Amino acid sequence: MPFAPIRTERLTLRPPRLDDVDAFHRRRDGPEVARYQNWELPYTRERGDASTARAVAMDGPTDGEGRSITVVDAEVPDHIVDDLVEPWYRAIGADGEIVGFVMATEVSDAHPNPYLWRFLVDRMHQRRGIGSAALDQFEHRCRDQGAAAVEVSWAEGPGSPAPLYLARGYEPSGRIDNGETHAVKAFA
Repeated sequence: MPFAPIRTERLTLRPPRLDDVDAFHRRRDGPEVARYQNWELPYTRERGDASTARAVAMDGPTDGEGRSITVVDAEVPDHIVDDLVEPWYRAIGADGEIVGFVMATEVSDAHPNPYLWRFLVDRMHQRRGIGSAALDQFEHRCRDQGAAAVEVSWAEGPGSPAPLYLARGYEPSGRIDNGETHAVKAFA
């Protein structure tokens, strides 16, 4: 049975094509992917060509076999989403207890500027400087790892963290991510 593309607002999952081979090879040759798979590195270009050709030749999934798919940006169908994201997360402590949580993308070749996914401080511990101190430590870590900026997004409205980020130098980029304001803080 042929595999029909699956479309969402942001992504399209489609059958692989022969011209996907560069992204396919990059992903399989990445140590952060290979460590969870059954192949050894380096993953040669010849192996990538052969694997891509086999994936393209598949008419559909069969029992006991996997199916390769290609994930592309819905707005830019020729852009294959192949950037690997590794999360970095830590608890935020104060007064001997955990009062919050921070999670961001790890600085990597694919993501040289981390994206701050989640930043939470319990409401009972807000307005005490805990969030600012945690952001200071996070930003310092990013600079030390060579990042030129940090990205974040937030929802507008009551309870929005926009005032905190704006006061700390995050500037809206003009982009909207899933209904949220996207902003960047560039390091000097």
